[in-house]
Amino acid sequence: MAEFQTTVCNPADILRGGGKVEIGVYGTEGEDSWHDAGALSGLEFDETMEVSKEENDNADADEVVSKQEASIKANLHEALKSLTWDKLRGDFDKKTVTPGTAVTGAIQTFAADTTEADKLYYIANENADGTEQTITDFKCGSIDLEEGTDYIRFTDAKGYHGVIFQAGGNYDPTKEIRLTYNYTPVASVLVQSGSRSILPWFKVRITTKNAGARHRITFYKCKIKAGKKYSYPKDDDADRRIKMPIEIIAKQDPDYHLDPVTGNGFIYGIEQRSA
Repeated sequence: MAEFQTTVCNPADILRGGGKVEIGVYGTEGEDSWHDAGALSGLEFDETMEVSKEENDNADADEVVSKQEASIKANLHEALKSLTWDKLRGDFDKKTVTPGTAVTGAIQTFAADTTEADKLYYIANENADGTEQTITDFKCGSIDLEEGTDYIRFTDAKGYHGVIFQAGGNYDPTKEIRLTYNYTPVASVLVQSGSRSILPWFKVRITTKNAGARHRITFYKCKIKAGKKYSYPKDDDADRRIKMPIEIIAKQDPDYHLDPVTGNGFIYGIEQRSA
């Protein structure tokens, strides 16, 4: 029979599960500034330090951290998620978007009791050129919703478009809302690389939830450290997904996350919430 040396002090202190990785434009704030990188595997966060010894002639030597960095590694499973690559590589690649055939009368329904005022709701389909969709009809139950009174249009930091319902007027969250609009989708995207040298800074956060408690690591100033790599499986493999490895390096952020005591920038922050 095993003889255990101790017991679990607090099960709530055990961190379990995978992580949700989100990427955002460096220096931006707010929940709408984050983009979900989607399904992935092999997620790792690794902090590295270089410790240097400072020798003295008349005192004991001291050891100080001379360099500190953090790295994030993962295998992206949604390899065709273009917005993820836009955040990671920015204008390093040249992107050419070709529009497709215009779609008229697209319908998006918000079920009763699923919306609330002053919250952003995205329109499902975007125009190829990044402009706003044309709303042709917007009803709450059988009543028309008026722009500026019952809702406002909004474009987030990523260029995605949506609506924000306004309290009062004809907006009633207990009723079904039906949006009809026109848009022109993307037919194809050509990404060309090799002619440019500047990579963008961005921010990254990893969120894990256990029994409603949130554990989040936010890296304030990041860049990718390695280029694209496609590892093609065999056609008859059980898992035929092409997993694309990424490696990200996080450095000090003196512009937006400054330590007032030392005058140096923070690299990351870890937040644990009880609920």
